[in-house]
Amino acid sequence: MTIRMSLIVHKEKRWIPFDENLFYRAIDKANSEITTDAFDLNSVLVPRLTGNLQESFGVQKEDGGRLMRFSWGASYAQFVNDGYPSSSGRFVEVIGKRLIQPSRRNPNIGVHPGYRGAHYMEAFADAIREAAKEEVVKAIAELISHE
Repeated sequence: MTIRMSLIVHKEKRWIPFDENLFYRAIDKANSEITTDAFDLNSVLVPRLTGNLQESFGVQKEDGGRLMRFSWGASYAQFVNDGYPSSSGRFVEVIGKRLIQPSRRNPNIGVHPGYRGAHYMEAFADAIREAAKEEVVKAIAELISHE
């Protein structure tokens, strides 16, 4: 997931006419607050069972902080977000086969019900986009008041 700060800034630019250098200074000023907001949102929005998914969260900044990439490094992050369909049967290593016939004693054995997904990435993207916009606007207001 990527947020390009200059796009957020250019959308706000139509309301406040002044030089572009001020916008980039505002982005630099807002970067640490946005990173803090991202980690706070991660601890609230990301499902927590063992905590490994939340701990795998990372922020990568490029282009002088104007491009921020948010990602979860856990190998199963995409499955938790998107979910996966149910599957009948199970693979038994000892015999090297997938058992798909229901058991007579327990018809649910080996059937995985699937997972509908938590869809936390979409919620995170919406929340961090709004938080970033607020932080940049706040930084612009502070810079304007000092000039």
